Amino acid sequence: MLGQKAGIAFSLLMFFCVMGYVNVCMLSNPRVYYAMAQEKLMPSSFAKMHEKTQVPRASLLLFTGLIILTLFLSTEFDKIVNVIMFFDSISFIALVSSIFYLRRKNISLLSEKPYKIKGYPYIPIFFHNQLSRCHDQCH
Repeated sequence: MLGQKAGIAFSLLMFFCVMGYVNVCMLSNPRVYYAMAQEKLMPSSFAKMHEKTQVPRASLLLFTGLIILTLFLSTEFDKIVNVIMFFDSISFIALVSSIFYLRRKNISLLSEKPYKIKGYPYIPIFFHNQLSRCHDQCH
């Protein structure tokens, strides 16, 4: 409808969006593994930082390896997106669930309420239910 130039422009836009997402994942996810290792939830090798660069090397290698493995096993773009959305939706469900867990775990959080969530607990429950239902229907 818009021609070949519009298709190329859209492809470039998609490429830069995907690269931005990969950049965010490469910066954040290895640090999650690092934090988990500090809490003794993962092997201690993931809690070590490189002396010069202050990068959690083992965590970065694990995450990069998982991404490369996913790319090699998935030959179609749709499959790659499905795998990414599957794991992201699990993360979102865990994140929303943690709101309830943290508020119940520490009674002082219930009384002091150091952070506010508009519509609590209805909006987090609604989001959690909708995301869970979407996750179940897609997979």
